[in-house]
Amino acid sequence: MIHIYDGNNVRFRAMTTQKLPGQDRLSLRQEFEKFSLPTPDTHIWCWDGLGHNKRRQEIYPLYKAQREPMAEDLFSQIRLFKELLTHSLAYQMEIPEWEGDDIVGALARYYAGRGCAVVCYSNDLDYLQLEANPNITINGIGKRPVEPRWVCLYKTLVGDSSDNIKGIPGFGDGAWKTLEDYWPDIERCIQTSNHTELTRIPFTKTVQRWIADIENLKLLRSMLTITHLFPVPQDVLNEHMIAGVPNRSEADALLGKYFL
Repeated sequence: MIHIYDGNNVRFRAMTTQKLPGQDRLSLRQEFEKFSLPTPDTHIWCWDGLGHNKRRQEIYPLYKAQREPMAEDLFSQIRLFKELLTHSLAYQMEIPEWEGDDIVGALARYYAGRGCAVVCYSNDLDYLQLEANPNITINGIGKRPVEPRWVCLYKTLVGDSSDNIKGIPGFGDGAWKTLEDYWPDIERCIQTSNHTELTRIPFTKTVQRWIADIENLKLLRSMLTITHLFPVPQDVLNEHMIAGVPNRSEADALLGKYFL
């Protein structure tokens, strides 16, 4: 089995949620042991590369614009964890100008396409789209408001505050469910910029007034584009796959340096 981790997501939750392992020596030791014991499974940790938001912000400038930079103490703990993993059997990937989400998605589809069972770890709804492949399971997502096939369109219309995707004003879960028969038509109209046909969809009057502005169709297309996981070229993935080298004494020294 292939285990793929959205590193920033998983470690941030681990450091800020009491129910999950945190940053203390014991927790890090437990994490290290998990990835240091020989097993038939493969573990790959994926991290956001430098300038990772640029690709989507060029399409949709508001993407994640509301997010504050990660606090330095949390960022330092992630750096420590990444260094600790270099002394384990885990692999790590960090690619400049690529989000960890895209790396996870590309790896998951690659291995699943070759018949491997893949588990991805994150609570980000974006990953739900991967479960359209029966070989891929997402561990961490709680409420699933929509099936994998429609998660990108759902986020485009309803919005997603975590990524600052605005969606259509006044369009919520109720409107989404009411228009189920029209989902394929709506998606096609947005993808092809067919404004005339989109205005014929039986949206509420408030939404119809918003859609009447052709500039808002361009906005919808931008949002729909960035909600998809972008394909990372295979040669780029191969170039940045870094294998850990098991070294328990180095791991002990590292933990001892930061934790008395």
